[in-house]
Amino acid sequence: MHPHVAITLNSLGRSLKAQGNIKDAIHYFQKALEIDEAVYGSRHPKVALRSCILADLLSELGGLSEARSHYRQALSIIESIYGPRHIDAAVILNGLGKTAQAQGELAEAREFFIRALAIYQGNMDANHPAAAQIKKHLEMLPSESLSQVDTDDDYYYF
Repeated sequence: MHPHVAITLNSLGRSLKAQGNIKDAIHYFQKALEIDEAVYGSRHPKVALRSCILADLLSELGGLSEARSHYRQALSIIESIYGPRHIDAAVILNGLGKTAQAQGELAEAREFFIRALAIYQGNMDANHPAAAQIKKHLEMLPSESLSQVDTDDDYYYF
């Protein structure tokens, strides 16, 4: 298939999402992802982007396990291409944190949020809105998950 078909499917998916039709939007993004994987291979940044978008939509509909799978795929691609401190990794880690939190896996959610925050703070102003959002996610987690966090600086890649 031609990559322009994926672009068209992506546009249809965005339009449906904007209209609030998440379920049908997911269908178009899944098809676009399949085309991107066929055209570019499974380790391409376009595949990571589509996987992340699809994960966001699945998460909105409560498909948290499938969303986490797509986030993990996207994170693996981004980290292998750009490294673990790339800003796109922080975006994906935030999504993983939100899905882990929604599934009640608070210690894991905290780890994802902390990694995302470290990346934002290492790449942007500490007061950047994205960093502030991550801080709010961390503040909203119950404190009993605090003891589960590894505070070794090497863990954060800085």
